[in-house]
Amino acid sequence: MKLSLFVGAVLLGAAVLTGCAESRTYKSYSDEVGSWSYPKKVGITIKDWFADASDIASVEMGTGETIGIDIQPTKIFEVGALTGDVFKFGWRERATGFWREVRTEGGFSWFYYRDERIEPVLGTAALFERPRLFKGFPIRYNKPYHWMDCGAEVGVIFFQVGAHVSPKQTLDFLISTVMLPVNIIIKPPLDAVGLHLPEIDICDDDTAAAVRKKYDLKLVNYPESFEPVETFNDIFLKY
Repeated sequence: MKLSLFVGAVLLGAAVLTGCAESRTYKSYSDEVGSWSYPKKVGITIKDWFADASDIASVEMGTGETIGIDIQPTKIFEVGALTGDVFKFGWRERATGFWREVRTEGGFSWFYYRDERIEPVLGTAALFERPRLFKGFPIRYNKPYHWMDCGAEVGVIFFQVGAHVSPKQTLDFLISTVMLPVNIIIKPPLDAVGLHLPEIDICDDDTAAAVRKKYDLKLVNYPESFEPVETFNDIFLKY
């Protein structure tokens, strides 16, 4: 019953939008995405759904000299001290493989500082696209972890292990799950008649996101930094 109501609402919205105009940028983008064949649309939708599911959690483990602990109940309350030079294997943000990681960090919340260098060895292309060097305060940046992400990492003599969970990526996956029948069943015939419904991608990381970047189209803003910290820094620098 709930699903039929949702589908009905989508179709009603589509009917209302039939008489609406599109911006030139959105039309160029939607025409390209809408021109994909039906099998390609279904394949991309399912691939993105699995990718969104994989983004919810990350796990890393490594061996090498290391000591310390980092506890992150969101970056706002991150606390600890950790140092190590380890050879790691793991999965994070659609990147998996092996890499060397040299890292020293410590502090609390706004004043948690990290100095990190990674050297990818073997893995997916996304692993080699990750930033190789980071020096600064992690709370200011939503990558490699979003400011709401929770997790911990522990280094004990010759072993290091860490795991994190992302509330925002969890919400992104739930939205993708709700939209799955819409993207597979409802949107393709609408695309065929020239009516393109916008995607809901709060993390701006699905396949169509690359096409949106090509046309400089931003539907949902994914901030690069934690804005309260930037605001605090701006105020502080005035005095």
